[in-house]
Amino acid sequence: MKKFMLSLVSALFLIFALAGYSEAFWFLDYMTHDGCRIERIEFKDTYDDTIRETMSLTYDASGHVVKITIIEDNEKEGMYFTNDAGGNPEKLEIDENDNGETDFLAYYKYDEDGKIERMEWDVNLDGSVLFYSEHIYDGEGKLVRIEGRYYESDELEEVEEFEYYPDGKLKKVITDYGADGHVDDVEYWEYDDDGKLKKLEIDDDDDGIINEVGTPVWDCAPSFEDPDDDDSFEDPDDNDDDDDSSSSSSGCFIGALK
Repeated sequence: MKKFMLSLVSALFLIFALAGYSEAFWFLDYMTHDGCRIERIEFKDTYDDTIRETMSLTYDASGHVVKITIIEDNEKEGMYFTNDAGGNPEKLEIDENDNGETDFLAYYKYDEDGKIERMEWDVNLDGSVLFYSEHIYDGEGKLVRIEGRYYESDELEEVEEFEYYPDGKLKKVITDYGADGHVDDVEYWEYDDDGKLKKLEIDDDDDGIINEVGTPVWDCAPSFEDPDDDDSFEDPDDNDDDDDSSSSSSGCFIGALK
């Protein structure tokens, strides 16, 4: 049973990594920009140009992400965030089939500066921690490394490293699934002239070949929905006078604007 559970945790970690996102969900900072928000990201296979996966985001009335829905091969997975008063995630619930039943839990732990210090995974839903991730920052406060470890043995299971452009935006994510020194996955992040995420390129095998491209669909006139209220409101940062259809129109495909 223990071997099975360890394999399950590794599989869960792999799901996040293959989707292009670490278990820390640090990428939430890139889902909004100057009053705009990403509605969804569509990942296409570069071999046959088919959509491999779609990731949709649901926001609360304050514009914070409360749910991520991933659809792949007609299967749906739900990730539900419980946030504190400031919008910082405190708990993550994974519903593998999006059927209303929680399959895994994770809790965010913060340092004294308010940065995510680690995440602790409760896989058995019994309050015990089986797996955790440690988050390492540079002197400027940028996340540079995540180490995934088994809780009891402290054995290193996965490593993710982060590189940035001179302006501080994320440039590259390098993943070593087995923590064996071999790079298994590289993501390249690109932005438009306004600083919004334009596309994600994923090299599955670190062989120089892009296997998958993620294209964000931005909404620059969002009406944030409150899950506890039928009312909604317009984002106060929205600029109705912006007629630039190339990068600020509601629901535009950013990747098509290169």
